[in-house]
Parts: sequence; structure tokens; C-alpha cells
Amino acid sequence: YDQWQQRGLMRGRLKRHLLRMMEWEEIPDTPIHELVGEIRNRIPDQMGLQGNLDPAALTSTPEVAANETKRILESMRGFHRYIFNLGHGVTKDAKLESIEAVVNTVRDFQ
Repeated sequence: YDQWQQRGLMRGRLKRHLLRMMEWEEIPDTPIHELVGEIRNRIPDQMGLQGNLDPAALTSTPEVAANETKRILESMRGFHRYIFNLGHGVTKDAKLESIEAVVNTVRDFQ
């Protein structure tokens, strides 16, 4: 939960809604990417999911960025209410080659 809170993802109403929807007492102390599958299967039909690529992947090699992108896309395969995006914004130390690798991976994913 601390990493979620640091990113500003769990505030007020959104946090209460997620806790109620998932029937949790508190947000588990688990990395976000490990919870996405459970959340995905329990959200209402009118809701979607967006995000989840750690911006730090863009500061690594294009191969690492592409592999992290594929991992996320595979975990969301078949879930048609998903929008790929960063878990937060692009940092100033992001590498253009890694950004390009992410864009190409998303574009070519089948």
C-alpha cells in the first residue's frame, strides 16, 4: 500500500471503493502488478483498468522495457477494458530508445 500511496493512487473515495469492491479490510502490502489479475476479475462491467508500467522501466534498456510491457500485456490478455499506460508519468531520465520499445511492443502485441 505504501508504494500505491506514494504514487497518489489511493485517495479518499477511490480507496474506499476499491476496499469495498475487493472485500478487503486494508490494501494488501503486495506490488501492484501482482494484484492486477485479482482486481481485473472483480471489477464491475462498467469499469476498466489503465496503467501499470513502472516508469523506471523507461530508464533501463529497450529490452527490459519491452519485456516489462509484454508481461503486463499478457496479464491483461482478453480483458477488453484495459488501457496500457504508465503507472505514473515519464521521468526526465527516460531513454528514447526504451520509450520506442514500449510503443512498438504495444503496437505489435497480438
